[in-house]
Amino acid sequence: MIQDIKTSLQRKERFVHIFRYVISLLTFLIAQNKDIKISSLDSVEIKYHLDSLLKNQKSYSLEFHLNSYNDKKNSSYYKIIDKGKIADSLIFVSSSELHDRVVNQILQPFKKLFIGNQFSLAGENIKSKYYFFNNIPHFQYRLYNDQNLAALIFLEPDFQSFISGAFGISRINKQLDIFGELDLDIENFTKNAEQLKIFWQKNKSISQKMLFKYFYPHILGSNMGILVQIEFDSYNAFFTKSERKILINSFSPIFNNYRVGYTKGKIKSTNSGNEYGYDDAEYSAISISSYLDSRNNRLLPVSGKFYNLTIDGGLDKKNIFIKTNFEHQLFLNVFGNTYGKIKTVFQGISYLKNNVPKSRYLRVGGSSSLRGFDENSFSFPQFNIFTFELINKQIRPMQIKTFIDFGSNKLLNTKNYLYGYGFGFKQVNDKTVLSIDYSLSSYKWQDG
Repeated sequence: MIQDIKTSLQRKERFVHIFRYVISLLTFLIAQNKDIKISSLDSVEIKYHLDSLLKNQKSYSLEFHLNSYNDKKNSSYYKIIDKGKIADSLIFVSSSELHDRVVNQILQPFKKLFIGNQFSLAGENIKSKYYFFNNIPHFQYRLYNDQNLAALIFLEPDFQSFISGAFGISRINKQLDIFGELDLDIENFTKNAEQLKIFWQKNKSISQKMLFKYFYPHILGSNMGILVQIEFDSYNAFFTKSERKILINSFSPIFNNYRVGYTKGKIKSTNSGNEYGYDDAEYSAISISSYLDSRNNRLLPVSGKFYNLTIDGGLDKKNIFIKTNFEHQLFLNVFGNTYGKIKTVFQGISYLKNNVPKSRYLRVGGSSSLRGFDENSFSFPQFNIFTFELINKQIRPMQIKTFIDFGSNKLLNTKNYLYGYGFGFKQVNDKTVLSIDYSLSSYKWQDG
């Protein structure tokens, strides 16, 4: 099913770009062979009429050539010629500071394009390519040296850097235990549009998770980026897991942002873990990823869509496995300032000839997945979550929402499922992000 979704999305994107190209080509060819009839031979009237036509055209290189005239009919005929114009200079206009090598890559798609419609299409691709652009660029054109054309490209990056955390202390049998989580996100700290994420989480049991993630969009000023991710996980004193992932990132209008790389991980079970059926594992895999983010805002989105598909295929010792992670978000305007968010998440792992080891089960539950339940309350070889949120956008940068999450360990399972529901709000200021959800949980479980 996941492969069908991926194929459908790719075909849709490919069809859109081919359709736009064909329409642009046909428009250009028709325009080249179309005559304009003006019922006048007076030069002032002709100029006024042609100027009016130019104002309604998106092309900046349109010319009208006299083709013929008829004294008896008091008419003149002009041929439309669009030679196309490539900007002599590109100027990046932004209030954020970026290194020249990053700016050069942002401007690269515009360097050999005709100004006008082709610039607009390239602008849409730029918004899809870079995580820090929420809006399509707008353009202005200026003449310099009487005959050279400069294109001004206005883009405002939306870099987000923040630190958040919640901590608690418990005392059991005269021993103090610290639990909570810390999330550090920093962007563009060396002016290279990079991302750094450090995450730590520990619950009241002795489960703990640490994550280091670093993304650099342009290696040595090239069009290729790199993602490095290191993860450490300990689960209830049953086992520890370490995983390293390195991916090369690129972009194409058909496949959007795509990444290809290598994943290597190791699971070491404890004595008590072995007693409960948690086995050791040492695995490596080829990782392929594709994602698209067209949301209008990363922190408070109300329009656009987001999807991410990652597939790992490899060996656990001598056993072949495939691991899939899919997420899709869609935002719709319901009425006025009220919006709907539909979110689908699927994660699964399967082994070709063996059962999935218990130590490689996927854990679900908590504020980041299935609200209303404790963190990592459940573990399955696969699970899917369907979420619907009703969002009310306030005048200040704040959202009030109601939500319901449905979770199941099988696709399209109407007999056995978990669900959490509640309400919350999220407020974003210049220096703080405040998000609070209140949720309850229930379930329907008939068998299994």
